[in-house]
Amino acid sequence: MQGIILSDKLKSPRDLTINSYTIQITVAAATTRIINFHNELRGLCRSVAIINRDAANSNTVIFNNDRINSVSVAANSTFNSNDQWTEQIEITAGAAGATNLFLEIVPDRQLDW
Repeated sequence: MQGIILSDKLKSPRDLTINSYTIQITVAAATTRIINFHNELRGLCRSVAIINRDAANSNTVIFNNDRINSVSVAANSTFNSNDQWTEQIEITAGAAGATNLFLEIVPDRQLDW
């Protein structure tokens, strides 16, 4: 089995009664950053926008430790994942530019799990 399995008791990520907040994280060029939302931010990520600011290189994104279904974001491109529960994101930025993440976080106390 690949990836992190989230509880089936979670509310739908589309549930509008769940409060959330947004944050921005920058991953420096030529680095890898693993963000575990439960450990670092005490919540889960509901939506994410990934902006690759590297003009020459793509970056790699792995959601919930599922390496088989990783995403490659082309140079100077964006990728969005909306209405999906994500516990962990791993970003490997390109060698010539940073990657920006804009995240919608739902605090653990809002979730029934």
